[in-house]
Amino acid sequence: MEDRTLYWTILILFLAANLAIGYFAFTRSKSLEDFYIGGRKIGVWALAFTYVATWNSAVTYIGFPGTAYKYGMPMVASGVLSAMFAGIFGWLLLARKLRHQSFVLKALTIPEYIERRYQSHGARMLSTITILFFTGIYLVAQYAGVAYILQLYLGLPYGISVVLMAVVMAVYTALGGFLAVVWTDLLCGLAMTLLSLFLFVFALVKLGGWHEIFYTAATAVGPQYNEIPGLMGIVMFSYLAFYTLGSLGSPQLIVRFFSIKDHSVWRKAILLTAVVLAVQTPFMAFMGISVRVAEIKSLIPAGIIGTNTDFALPAFMIHVAPLFAKLLYLVGVTAASMSTANSLLLVASTAIGRDLLQQGIKLPINDNQVRWITSIAALAITLITALLSLNKLPMVVLISAMQLSISGASFMPALIFGIWWKRGTRAGALASMSVGLILPVLLFTVLKPYNIFGHPFWPSLICSFVTYYAVSLYTRPLPGEHLEALFSGER
Repeated sequence: MEDRTLYWTILILFLAANLAIGYFAFTRSKSLEDFYIGGRKIGVWALAFTYVATWNSAVTYIGFPGTAYKYGMPMVASGVLSAMFAGIFGWLLLARKLRHQSFVLKALTIPEYIERRYQSHGARMLSTITILFFTGIYLVAQYAGVAYILQLYLGLPYGISVVLMAVVMAVYTALGGFLAVVWTDLLCGLAMTLLSLFLFVFALVKLGGWHEIFYTAATAVGPQYNEIPGLMGIVMFSYLAFYTLGSLGSPQLIVRFFSIKDHSVWRKAILLTAVVLAVQTPFMAFMGISVRVAEIKSLIPAGIIGTNTDFALPAFMIHVAPLFAKLLYLVGVTAASMSTANSLLLVASTAIGRDLLQQGIKLPINDNQVRWITSIAALAITLITALLSLNKLPMVVLISAMQLSISGASFMPALIFGIWWKRGTRAGALASMSVGLILPVLLFTVLKPYNIFGHPFWPSLICSFVTYYAVSLYTRPLPGEHLEALFSGER
């Protein structure tokens, strides 16, 4: 590796820029609505990039290329299809109607929307508990990616790397709230996209072009490496659907739809989101194949990657990439980790300030006090999750694995039926959320030997949707005037 002074300089400038954005956002956040959802005034570029940056974590830049290194072309296809489904289908399904209904209900958080949509305080409390426990703990997994890269580039111990990331992220999130998160995500998303584009072009030039790369891979590994579903088999489709559908129930993503400025922003942001996702995700999968070819061509020392495929792209960066790409990768992976973690942190801290304390147990606090409580909660959650990350508790790994399944099963029926089906009831929402919370935990633990579906996500999601529909059919519908206000006059 080169002299680390330049890496330190670039990293410090990037982190300083994030802190400056946080302070600027603090000066622009005049109300609780500003602090929680940007005053519902987020434009096209900020909206698209904050969505993509939140969805694509450090896993996209470490784990995704590593999986593609092992399986080949199916991962590129998964990246393309994920971009289409999450970037187009997800927006068409949820964005416009959630923006309208959250505005009508004056909802600032996902639990607040669920309570007012279903006129159920119990549903709000249940969704708040789900967010606090699982989304908060999922923060722990985000620290590992950037800590690994900082260890590699700067020689920092794991603990110091975690603290460095956590402190910067917590400060700008606590200061500027949603605006800080969105604007730093825009910066991070641009860095992540530039990294993906540059590495894609560099790999093509360095390794002899598209045909040479895939010919070399097919000759050395076998033709299935270049086929779809190829080496992954039907697992590819399960993998694709799990990550795509799971995102449709993730509160840290869905709350972005509350912040959309107007209808024209929504329409343009769909296209931009799909384009950015189509660059980042499949290009990083392609880099996994490129690493495999670079290893075959002896550009990467034999055996250095071994069975730890997470080291695939970092090995390429060390031994093959030019200095500019190494600097981009340092910033890109740091950006990917922070842009996902800051959204998780904001969702969890708003759940404490607004949903638990002000509207949940109904403490006599005004909106300005709620804002400061939310900021303090952000700092406290960061401290707790950073400590958990330092200890590397085995249970944390299990909870992190559960998070996407539980978010999808708990929130998707209440959100999707809530905006498309008038007949959905309070009891249906409560029942499906309870199933979505409890069943995945059981399937990950005591019922694991009896799960014939493989991953717990599928039976959890199916049971949650069926529960919502069945219970709603046989329970009292919500008042007609309430539903009429929600389902008419969309903005």
